[in-house]
Amino acid sequence: MTKSPARQHTKDVEYEVANREAKLNKNATRITDAFDIYDGSVRIYRTTKSGDVYQFRMYIAEETRHKTESLRTRDKGLAIERAKRRFIEYQARLQNGEVLFSLNAQQLADKYLTYQEDRLSSGQISIGRFSGIKGHIKSYLSFIGKKTKISSFLVICLSALNIIFSSLLVLSFNLDVFGVALGTFLASHITAIAFIFFTYNFIKKKFKIIPKFEKIMIKSKLLKLFNINLDIFIRTLFLTFSFLWVTFLGSKLGEDYLVANTILMQFIILAAFFLDAYAFSTEGIVGFTIGRKNKKSFITVVKNSIQLSFFTALIISFLYFIFFKQIINLITDIDILRFISYQHIIWIILIPPLAAFCYQLDGIFIGASQTREIRNAMIVSVLIFITISIYLTKFFQNHGLWFSLLLFMILRSITLNFYFKKILRKF
Repeated sequence: MTKSPARQHTKDVEYEVANREAKLNKNATRITDAFDIYDGSVRIYRTTKSGDVYQFRMYIAEETRHKTESLRTRDKGLAIERAKRRFIEYQARLQNGEVLFSLNAQQLADKYLTYQEDRLSSGQISIGRFSGIKGHIKSYLSFIGKKTKISSFLVICLSALNIIFSSLLVLSFNLDVFGVALGTFLASHITAIAFIFFTYNFIKKKFKIIPKFEKIMIKSKLLKLFNINLDIFIRTLFLTFSFLWVTFLGSKLGEDYLVANTILMQFIILAAFFLDAYAFSTEGIVGFTIGRKNKKSFITVVKNSIQLSFFTALIISFLYFIFFKQIINLITDIDILRFISYQHIIWIILIPPLAAFCYQLDGIFIGASQTREIRNAMIVSVLIFITISIYLTKFFQNHGLWFSLLLFMILRSITLNFYFKKILRKF
């Protein structure tokens, strides 16, 4: 690998400028040591701000960005050894086609336009169609900014307004739970109005037109959107009922079991929050691969996302196994509740990995807009779950209830997998 004199000169200039500025400002970060390895491909340095801990910096030409991170040592020899390992690791990942940085809106747009250029070259789309796509992409980037400034601003506003309104209504007006709900309602609607305002002005300024209600509200498309949301609503209704059913059966076993089950359910909900993140992320990617009719990419996304979700669930279950008693002891100091909870640790460990499949399949089906199948799968699963839970609870008490919940998660995966071929028919 040949060292570039121009690149080395640039680095030397940066080094000198940084130190000159530091002399003018005693509070500024000062570079205390810096040197290169691999003919200038990697720079190792340390500053006063880093506490003289060595830092790693490598230019990723494929992504036109610098990869910078701490080497977590003040020893020069160890820093060089770690930097070499990281350089080799990143080079290997780049050669395998991996991306080290997440793509921003501009980079995604560039990739999409490259794909459309290939379609134009092969005669799949006309030059007029390509020009239209290019214009829409340009307008989109102009609206959101390359780092989605407007959307980020609105999300921050939503959170801030929610905190302000909820705190004010609860603490000043003593509205309790209703105050929290009202605060969320007000924050959401104010944010929605602000977004409509931004969108309206953008369309008016960019396209020199005034949006008209009758042209926006297209009956056929609204009906389709309504049906999709209705399917998801029915699915969520049955899912919520299933957990209420667990509470109902737990109450039949006694107050102690009801309270203990409520405590144990928090472990399941917490795991679901982590695992659902993969499902949410997969939705958009699945929709994109289906839109491009790229079956190979779709299968890869499905396979990788399910594996990632499953292995994350295994880690969660392992942490539960290690810290279960300590967490229970923090939640309650009532001996009978602790005793009942300890007896049911096996279900808290088993459910997350087995539930990971149905969580991920939910995201895949939503991304593919197969909401009718999600609805039907949930209805079947809940009906079977209710039947099974009645008998298992009767013969095995609370363990039977938790075993039926485990079977419910498996049933959701089986019923969704039954409909999976319908997604493949889209390719």
